[in-house]
Order: sequence, then C-alpha cells, then structure tokens
Amino acid sequence: MDRQRDNGVARDMGHMGVMNRHSSWGQQLRYGTLRVSSGINNFGSVQVHLLLCNLASWVVVFLCLMKGIRSVGKVVYVTVLVPYILLTMLLIRSCMMPGSGEGILYFLRPDFSRLASVQVWLEALLQGFYSTSVTYGALITMSSYNNFYNRPLKDVVLVTVIGEVSSILCGLVVFSTLGFMAHQAQIPISEVVSSGSGLGFIIYPEAIAQLPVSQLWAVLFFIMLFMMGIDSMFGLTETTTAGLIEACPKYLQQRRMCVTAGVCLVGFVVSIPFVTEGGIYLFQLMEWYASSFSTLLIGCLECVVINWIYGKTMWHNLR
Repeated sequence: MDRQRDNGVARDMGHMGVMNRHSSWGQQLRYGTLRVSSGINNFGSVQVHLLLCNLASWVVVFLCLMKGIRSVGKVVYVTVLVPYILLTMLLIRSCMMPGSGEGILYFLRPDFSRLASVQVWLEALLQGFYSTSVTYGALITMSSYNNFYNRPLKDVVLVTVIGEVSSILCGLVVFSTLGFMAHQAQIPISEVVSSGSGLGFIIYPEAIAQLPVSQLWAVLFFIMLFMMGIDSMFGLTETTTAGLIEACPKYLQQRRMCVTAGVCLVGFVVSIPFVTEGGIYLFQLMEWYASSFSTLLIGCLECVVINWIYGKTMWHNLR
C-alpha cells in the first residue's frame, strides 16, 4: 500500500514536469509562480509573493471567524452560494463549445475494469471524505451549535446529497472543458485529463485562455477557487478554535477573538514551508500520507467512541 502511495506522489510531482514540456501554463506555474526547486531535499528560499498571498488568505479567514458562528454564518451565504452560481455559468459556457459533449460522456461513462485498481478505491475514499468533511471535525463542531434535541438524520442526508451533487457539478464543468481542449488539439481526452494542482492551475487556465473574453472567465474561475478554499478553512479553523475554548472555557470564552487570531497566526506560521521553492513536494507528501487511510481509521474510531458513549440514546434520536 505504501508503494501505491509512493507511486501516486511521484506521479503527481512528475506531472508538473510533463506539463512544463507541453504547456506554457505549466512553465508559468513551475518557474514563474512556484519556482520549484530541484527536489524535496532542496527547499530553497521562501517565495515572498506566495507568502503574501498566504498571509492575505489567513487574514480573510480571521476576519470571517473573529466573532465565531455569528460572523461565519453570514459569510457562508456568499462563499457557498457564489461558487455554485459561477460553476453554473462556467458549465453553460463550456457546453456551448465544440467537443464538450465528448468530455461529458467521458466523465459519465463507467469503466468497470478500473474497479480492480486499489488506486481507484483510495481516490473514491478520499473524495467521499473530502466532499462530506467526515473525520475532519468541522461537521461535529458546526452541529454542536444546533439544539441538543435536534434530529440529525435529515441534516445527514442533506449534507451527503449536496456534497455529492456538488462533486458531479464540478465534474461536468471540468470535463466539458477538457472535451473542448481535446477537440481543439485533436487528441484523445485521456491525454488531457489531469488531477490535483495540475487540473486547477494548468489544464483549466489553458482551456479558459481559449474561450472568448478569457480574462472575465479567468477572474470568475479563480474567485470560485478562492471561495471554495476559504470555505474549507472555515470549518477546520473553527474546529480548532472551539476545541481550545471548550478546554478552558473560564479563561477563553470571553477572549474568542484573541483565540481565533492565535489559531490563524499559528496556521500561517506552520504553512510557511509550503511557500518555499520545495513547498510543492511537501504539499504532495502531506496530501497523500496525511489524508489517505488515516481518515478511514479516524472515522472508524469516531464511530466506535461515539457509539460507546451514547449507545441507545444516539440511535433513538436518529429516528
């Protein structure tokens, strides 16, 4: 299993080099934006432009969370709804381009032979956990603000359905655009398909550059990416903040803003290695080794512990 993950890390790291040879966007990402070092053993220097972007992101997270659930509850109306509007606009525009239908069919047509691959099941596991935010603590933290006697079954179904529908919507947007790219280049869609940072920062920008009024679509696309990333950080940061406050409520309850600022500051400092020249290698290692089967193990342990503590009471409230 470790060999499977090592191969995945090597594949994703090597993908940037492949795109560098075939795409100007790959060259821009590798040499202009990330300024990638020669290897993971050479982290190089901190990239000031990436450091400032990282700082700005954490400042936005703090401003949205400084008053806790009261402030974030209002912000998410924008950060959650706007990406859906932009995704719908991008999907409509992409479907108007030649070759988009082939891309959507490639996305929807199943290949049952891939079920024998461990890699497919690992990716499915990660996708399910990411889209529903299971084992990361955000769901538990946010649900703790509900009424104690709230029936959670409806919420569980709603969160699951919305998460998976959102994943399908994103897939339609991406593959309709990839179909257009394959049509333009006269190559099979399988040669265009990518994943991870290669999809968000190489493949998709290259496709957007070929659309009419490309600057507008590029701005809308990256606004969407930023809002989706910030949304993810809301839950994780609030989980850490709420845990600290509940550990020492007597001293920290009235100092929520200071606790939130401290959590954001620590998060910013810890993330500095990711904005070095070798930060992309560390990112890929963290993505694979910290977010693969560990999430499954944590999820199983959570089920055992919660069932052990609440037992019949939990199952009674679910009905």
